[in-house]
Parts: sequence; C-alpha cells; structure tokens
Amino acid sequence: MNINIRSGDVPVLIRKTAEEIAGTFYELSRTDRFRAEAGSQKQFIRRHWKDHLGNAVQSL
Repeated sequence: MNINIRSGDVPVLIRKTAEEIAGTFYELSRTDRFRAEAGSQKQFIRRHWKDHLGNAVQSL
C-alpha cells in the first residue's frame, strides 16, 4: 500500500504502531541484500514506516 501522507497528519498511536511493525519487518528480513539496501533498523523505520500504516490501522 502506497499512501501519500505527511507524518504530522497521522495520529501518534497509529504512527508508533506502524514504526513497531516496520521494526519487526526489519528484524525478520535477514537476507544480506535486504540488510545492505535497508541500512540500520533505525534508518529503515524512518524511511518505511508509512508502508505499514494499513497494517497499523488494522491491528488497532
């Protein structure tokens, strides 16, 4: 899901949940290629938390 939204428009609970899901995704994706492209977990979360908004909303 590709959502075009500014971070300030997302309620804090939904954003934090999306960040947690992104962090879990990072931890479970252990291929060398993924790690090389993703950078650190913190960088990955910062860049990709919006990709997990749909799952965050569903989980709440």
